[in-house]
Amino acid sequence: MEAFLGENALTNLLPLAVLGLGVGHFAFIEKQQLYIGTHWNKKNLAVYFLSFLTFVIAVARINSEAITGGLGIITMLLKYTLFPVFVYLFISYQFRNNDGFEKNVQRVLYVLFLTIALEAAFYFILFVMFFNQAAVNSEEGAESHLMLSLIGIHTEKRLLPIINVHPNTMGIYTGGVLVMAFLLVKQKGIGAKLKKLLYIFIGIGILFLLMVDSRGTIINTLMATLGVFLLSRTRFLGLLRIMPVLSPLLPFIMLSVLAFISETGLGSQVSRQEGDLATGNNRSAIWEECMKELSDPKFQHFIGYGEMGQAASGVSKRYAWIFGSGEVAESMVTHNYFFQMVFDMGYIGTFIFFVFMFVILGNAISAFRQGFSRALAVIGFLTYFMLSGTSESIYGIYNKNYFMVFTVVVLFMAISYNEFMRYKREKVTA
Repeated sequence: MEAFLGENALTNLLPLAVLGLGVGHFAFIEKQQLYIGTHWNKKNLAVYFLSFLTFVIAVARINSEAITGGLGIITMLLKYTLFPVFVYLFISYQFRNNDGFEKNVQRVLYVLFLTIALEAAFYFILFVMFFNQAAVNSEEGAESHLMLSLIGIHTEKRLLPIINVHPNTMGIYTGGVLVMAFLLVKQKGIGAKLKKLLYIFIGIGILFLLMVDSRGTIINTLMATLGVFLLSRTRFLGLLRIMPVLSPLLPFIMLSVLAFISETGLGSQVSRQEGDLATGNNRSAIWEECMKELSDPKFQHFIGYGEMGQAASGVSKRYAWIFGSGEVAESMVTHNYFFQMVFDMGYIGTFIFFVFMFVILGNAISAFRQGFSRALAVIGFLTYFMLSGTSESIYGIYNKNYFMVFTVVVLFMAISYNEFMRYKREKVTA
C-alpha cells in the first residue's frame, strides 16, 4: 500500500486497523471467549519468543531519519507485532476444524499460494503492460535484461512498473514460494483444488522470475529445489540443519564459485558487464568494509545498533561510492543477512536467530521423517531463505513482504508440527 499511495496517515493506520480487527475477530471468535491458539511445545516457544523479542528490540532502536519521532516507531512496532499475532491466530483457528489434519494443512497452504500467486500475477501483468517504464541503472548505466537476451530479445532491465522499485524486491520471495510449489505439486494426497493452484502458481512464478531477471534468485530457486528434493531421498536431509552455522561463510564460498565461473565460457554468457560476476556485482567491496568494521571489536557489535545498523555504525558510508551519492547511497544495506543482523541485533541477537533456525529446521526435518510430507516444502523455503540471504539483506524491515512471507511459513511449520505430533499420538491411542 505504501508503495502505491506513499507514506501518510492512511497507509500507516489502515493496515493497523485491519490487523487489529483480524486479531480481535480470531481472538474472540468463540462465544466472546479469548482464544489463544494451539498449544505449543514450551522449549520451542521460548526460542521463538526470544528470536521475536530481539527483532522487536532492533526495530525499537531503529536508526533512520525516515522514521519521524516516537509515533513512527510505535506504528512500525505495532505492524510487526500485530501481523505475526494475526497469522498465528488465523492458522491456529484453521486447525480447530474437524476436517482432519491433512485437509486443515491444505487449507492453510491454499491461502498462502493464492495470495502470492495473485500478487505475482498482478506484477507480471504490470510488467507486460508498462514494460517501457524506467530502467534499472547501475554505475555503468542501464542494465541489460540478461534472461531475454539469451533468447535473442535485447532490452533493458526494468523497474517494477508504477511503484518504480527494483523488480527483485518482489521476485526474491516469489522464488522462495516457488520452491515450495515445486516440492509439493507431485506429492501424494494433494487435493485437486490445491494442485491446480500450484500448477498455476508455478507457471506465473516462472514467468515472473524471468521478467525480474535476477540471476541469484533463479539460481537459488533451482539449488534449493533440487538440493532438498535429492537430500529427501537419502538419509542426509538432516545436514541442512547446519546451514545457519555456515551462514557467515556463505558469502566467501559464493565469491569463490563466482570467480571460478567468471573464468569459463559460462561466465561470459551470464555476465551483464565485465567483472560484475567475479565481484558478485560489487558485493565483495561491501563485505570487505563490513569485515574491516567487525575486525575492530566494539561493545556495540555484541548488542547491535538497531535496524539500519549499517548506517548507525558508519560502515555503509564506506561503500556508498558503489551506489552513487546522497542519503540513500550512504545508508545502503549490506546485501547479506548475516552482516545485516550483526549490525542490527549484534552477535547475541544473531546467535539467537541461528538457534531459532536450527530449531525450526529440526522440527520440519523430524516431521517429514515421521510422515508429514508437506514439511518438505518448508525445508525448501528455509533453505532458499538462507541461500538468498547470502547476497541480500532479507531479515528485518528491508523487504517487508519477504519478511511477512517468512513469518507465515515459520508459523505454519510451528503450528502444524505441534498438530502433527498430537495427530500421531491420537492415532496411537485410538
